[in-house]
Amino acid sequence: MLCTACAEREQLDAVLPLTICLPAEECYQAQYAPARHRVMGDPGTTEEFLLPKHIYYFVMRHDEGTWKVWYSKHETPQAEDWEKKHYTGLLHSTGDSIYEYTREAHLLLDKEIAFEGRVYAIASAVDLRFNDDKTFEQLNKASMDMDDVLGLTFSASPDSVQKNIQHIYTSPYNYTINGDYYAAFHKLADKLGVRYVRMMLYHVASKVDIKWNVAADKRIDNETPANGVRLTYMGVRRLYNGDAYCFKPMRNTLPSLPSSGGYDLPDIVTESDEGLWWEGRTYFY
Repeated sequence: MLCTACAEREQLDAVLPLTICLPAEECYQAQYAPARHRVMGDPGTTEEFLLPKHIYYFVMRHDEGTWKVWYSKHETPQAEDWEKKHYTGLLHSTGDSIYEYTREAHLLLDKEIAFEGRVYAIASAVDLRFNDDKTFEQLNKASMDMDDVLGLTFSASPDSVQKNIQHIYTSPYNYTINGDYYAAFHKLADKLGVRYVRMMLYHVASKVDIKWNVAADKRIDNETPANGVRLTYMGVRRLYNGDAYCFKPMRNTLPSLPSSGGYDLPDIVTESDEGLWWEGRTYFY
């Protein structure tokens, strides 16, 4: 029976090791304890980022002129599933360390067909919704082609999106190495042409850094408070709170984002923060 089953089988199983990396800058303090991690472009302040608790990925396959979703998965890693290590390979861009999460994609190979493959991945600290509030499982992935995947949008619950948007990472669709998409693989004959795929994910949101300064001659005077100026409140408008591109964040445009609504920046100043009334610094995503 075993021999007959093997003889009739026209396809072969293959395993594609997939390593998802997140960049982290590692600073050393006393006793070489790692400090907070700073994002690219941040001019000075450091902050801590949550390790992703949700991984979504699509393995794409291209043959006969068409890209289709070949394999997809939603995984929920724990903190211990991430391994922090030093890395200086082709994906290295800043800092000196990365977090790695490695899993295996079990692919069903057509024995006689050669093809190209690509992997697109999303990592998030909160569960995401896609394409007008669908869960990952509700997406019709069997019919999704490359345009559908690259056009995928994400959202989260209204009370968590602004709080956690800095904890969302994706694979940029146009990141290439030596002219090829950096998370590409291929199949020749009856085996994969690469042994593994290692991909770096990056923050999907931009960080806006704000500094304020009231000229000395305009600052509030305790003796004549009605004649002075001080900062008491700050808010921002036209922030993301709905659907935005997963893999093409630079393609988001203002008309597709909310035209109203805003976000109060928390803990900017208090009555006791006299120094911050006139100059200070904050940021948001």
